[in-house]
Amino acid sequence: MCSPARKNDWRPWLVAIILAIGIFTLRWSTFNFRVWNVDEAIHATVARTLLDGGVLYRDAIDQRTPFSYYAVAGIFYCCGENNIWAMHALASGLIVITALGLFLVATSWRNTTNGLWAAAFFAIFSTTLLYPGDAYALNTEWFVACFTTWAAWAFSRGAVVTTGLLLSLAFLSKQPALLDLGAPLIVLIFSASLHRNRGHQIAALLLGFMGPILATLLYFANHKALLDLYFYTWRYNLQYYAPEISTPSRLLSALKPFQLIGQHIPLVLIVIMVAIGLSVWRLCWGDSHQKRATPQLQRLYLLTWFTTSLAGAASGGRGYDHYFIQFLPACCLMAAQGLTDSWHWSCAHRFKKILRPIVLLGSCLIIIQLSYRFIKASLPRSWPIDPSIRTGEFIKAHTSPAERIFVWGYHPDIYLFADRHSASRFIYASFLTGLIPWTNTALGKDTAYAIVPGARETLLRELDHTRPVFIVDCSAGPNRSWDKYPLETFPQLREFIQKNYVLAEPAQFSGQGFQLYLIQDSARLTPRTFTGEISFLSVPQLFGPPGIEAQVPADVAFAGTSPNGTLQRLELLHNGTAIAAASFPPTAGLLLKWRGLLDRFGPGDHRLSVRATASNGTTATSPEQTFSTDTGKLTADQLSKFSLRANIKSLTPYAGRAPLGADSAMENNQAIFYLHAPATLSYRLPSEPTRLRGQFGLRPSSYAAANRSPTDGVEFQIVLIRPDNRREVLFHRQLDPARNQTDRGNQSFTIEIPSNPQGALELVITNGPAGSATSDWSYWADLYLDTSS
Repeated sequence: MCSPARKNDWRPWLVAIILAIGIFTLRWSTFNFRVWNVDEAIHATVARTLLDGGVLYRDAIDQRTPFSYYAVAGIFYCCGENNIWAMHALASGLIVITALGLFLVATSWRNTTNGLWAAAFFAIFSTTLLYPGDAYALNTEWFVACFTTWAAWAFSRGAVVTTGLLLSLAFLSKQPALLDLGAPLIVLIFSASLHRNRGHQIAALLLGFMGPILATLLYFANHKALLDLYFYTWRYNLQYYAPEISTPSRLLSALKPFQLIGQHIPLVLIVIMVAIGLSVWRLCWGDSHQKRATPQLQRLYLLTWFTTSLAGAASGGRGYDHYFIQFLPACCLMAAQGLTDSWHWSCAHRFKKILRPIVLLGSCLIIIQLSYRFIKASLPRSWPIDPSIRTGEFIKAHTSPAERIFVWGYHPDIYLFADRHSASRFIYASFLTGLIPWTNTALGKDTAYAIVPGARETLLRELDHTRPVFIVDCSAGPNRSWDKYPLETFPQLREFIQKNYVLAEPAQFSGQGFQLYLIQDSARLTPRTFTGEISFLSVPQLFGPPGIEAQVPADVAFAGTSPNGTLQRLELLHNGTAIAAASFPPTAGLLLKWRGLLDRFGPGDHRLSVRATASNGTTATSPEQTFSTDTGKLTADQLSKFSLRANIKSLTPYAGRAPLGADSAMENNQAIFYLHAPATLSYRLPSEPTRLRGQFGLRPSSYAAANRSPTDGVEFQIVLIRPDNRREVLFHRQLDPARNQTDRGNQSFTIEIPSNPQGALELVITNGPAGSATSDWSYWADLYLDTSS
């Protein structure tokens, strides 16, 4: 399919140097950016597991084919683990290699000018056409683009086995690349129908394609991960991932690259349409001799590749820019061919004196637009900061390198920023919740249908075995739609955390949507070693609730500081005995929060204190504070003010607690229950309740600019208490109006009550993440209970 190569041709070497200089210059300033998208974080986390001797799909899970993960592991092996700079350099290198391949293919098919156009289009489009988070990231599609481009070059040289091998590597990089096998296959079938002597080449192509795939299957079979490979790369995608997108959505997403090109360089879009039209016309209406000619076979290959790569890119149906990297090489070749054919056509036309200047002017305008986009992309820009960076850096400072963590969320970035290994194969938790990025993310959408069978049980076994030092809960905010998966949706995980962990620095991270749970000493597999250095401690502090209630978990915050940064353990003492203790590397200070039932330690008063331990064993203990279940109890007269409206009769709470004050009022025909957090109202349920609706919020004065000690937020909960005292959280929402404007004003809710609930309904308001009750003036409003009777 090509003319003989010139000996000692210097042009490819010159073009390679120019491409390398241009592309690396264009992207150099982006190499140090921490992570461009979540896929980079997934690759980095998986790669570290592989370097530790793990196996993909068995020890670290993702649903794409394996090549790119092992490639990143190779980069980390050579350049150091978590070397994101090297990952971004690899992406640029793949772009250079792909652009060079396009130059060679286009030159062999037409001429050097055609090759230069194809290489220039790809070099600039790969950086300037796509969303920056997709353009600069090391996406799997860069591997696909590189392999399919060089497969086209190998096919043009008659190396059919090599073509199959390269297309196999593309498929092993991402599944939709399987469609690109159609380009050489259709050309060979078409050629065989004319010459009747190409059947052996089809066999050679398929042989080359199957070689790497069979080697991959043998590797995973040898490591007892073949079924995992099949499930996550094939069955999961067909059974759970793909059905979320309709066929019309996939068809519409195929328009995305043309919209991008038309938006930025519309002349190139016109050229592509011209090239497609000319290719189809010559293939369909050329005479039989022309159909046998090499240029026609090249057109057939390009037209088929253009179609299959577009279909592969659109098969996901989600329209993300990086999906269409697979389509870029064929698209750039088509654009280059359109310019070359337009020039030849204008030169051969009888009106060439008019047409040639028009084509030349269009080419010059395209060059100007490409140059403008190159210069614009080269200018310094500011980039957003990932909110999970602070979380990762905190974990890194409070763990040792060998300790593991687990992230309950879609934030594998935290493993990267913390430089810590995952304690589970589930490096992101969508397989545990049924989240399909980003289709079933609506808060009211139940995603249990897409939970991988047995995944939750596997996670619990792994966590019990590895005991991660930190568990990060990403559901405290809308972190990649994880606010719909609070720990209450996974009761076994919540119980594991409540039993073995304490909350660390909630005020620092809850505002960003993260809650960090630090393992207690009693749950550690191995005790932490104390450094023994000279130490100084300040008196630790206790921030307990103003009052406690039987069967209601109490939130107790306790903190310690060290002037010379040698604090290593904090203990919460109940009547002199530790009920919670956590150790960590030497630090200047730390605040922890324990939640639990104090009445499980017996009736009566509860004396709490904090003991801090320094690196050399020195201790300091806070004064004791006494807590009683009698504090803040509402009298019968007070409880009558908080009657809950229902469609049969109003319900008066049988118990309530508000140590810092409670009152009610009628405003705008709405009953408002003013309760300073912490506060609780308990109602016995009537027969057959169906739903509860109403509003809640914090009073504007609690976060007003004139308030020098504004609230740090509160949490609202509605809890169903079963007759056996089991507590089931039906609703929870944390508000922080001082930081988030969307948390200001009335917030509405409607909850469905489970059938045959019996028991009681409890309205709970707790203090902010740090346990501080300052300015926590909160309220429930316009509450109404529906019943079916």
